[in-house]
Amino acid sequence: MELIVSNSNVVSACKRVEQNKGAAGIDGMRVGELRPYLHVHWAELKQSLLSGTCRPSPVRRHEIPKPGGGVRLLGIPTALDRFIQQAVLQVLTPLFEPTFSEHSYGFRPGKSMASRIRELNSYLRGWMGYYRIARTPSVCQEMDQWIRRRLRMCLLKQWKRPKTVRRNLVALGIPDEWAQKISGSRKAYWRLANTPQVNKALGIAHWRNQGLLSLTDLYAQNS
Repeated sequence: MELIVSNSNVVSACKRVEQNKGAAGIDGMRVGELRPYLHVHWAELKQSLLSGTCRPSPVRRHEIPKPGGGVRLLGIPTALDRFIQQAVLQVLTPLFEPTFSEHSYGFRPGKSMASRIRELNSYLRGWMGYYRIARTPSVCQEMDQWIRRRLRMCLLKQWKRPKTVRRNLVALGIPDEWAQKISGSRKAYWRLANTPQVNKALGIAHWRNQGLLSLTDLYAQNS
């Protein structure tokens, strides 16, 4: 915590939040008002962080229309909470980042689901290049299904909290009643990834839009 509240770290965190901009949170404070606020209240805030009494504010809910209809729910933290999160992140990331697997892509610097799909696509091309002479379209179809199910499982694990699962499924166009059943289920992630609800939310069209290649399509192109 001493590193987190150090002058150099908090100044850097404040600059990063200002660069990222973003809308005001539930308290109405704009990013441009953060620095003046800290000039007045930093000593008090620093003490609450060191003592463990600092508590985050609720996020402001905001709906973003989706191109295909429906809305995507977005949670907007206050500028002050974003500043604290950034200060913590800057200290913890260098400590824990080297311990993660190189194949772990969730919420890591320079990594995303898109970069994971690019890596996966390169594997699929090498796999299809090796097996292109085989006459086994059913194997390609089964592999496609397994890969999509695996990706659905990874997303469910990444969402973690039932509220987040429910919110994201609704944002993907799933009726709230269905989303409630999935988010409240005690089934393992692998089983949930194969349910009709999750399959519909994260089906072929979703992954095609994310840039995922299809082994079945590659097979057809090479046959």
